[in-house]
Amino acid sequence: MSLRENPHQAGARYRSISTSPWWDATIQHEGLALSYLNFFDADAAWRVAHDLGDLGTQTAVAIIKHANPCGAAIGDNLPNLSTCL
Repeated sequence: MSLRENPHQAGARYRSISTSPWWDATIQHEGLALSYLNFFDADAAWRVAHDLGDLGTQTAVAIIKHANPCGAAIGDNLPNLSTCL
């Protein structure tokens, strides 16, 4: 038995008509279909990176595990940030 999501429950994503979430513009290039936890983690990462971006930089990254931030960094460019984490 898989320890991920319940196989008998189909996944679904809902949004308010008045808003346009960031994930509406995303493209999944490969891999398995995203699960609820994948969307939850991605949303948490976007929120952390967005909040860090408010500190005055345009480049921010966040590492999330089960909706908990495990690492975050801001800087001038993405390659440099990967070495910080």
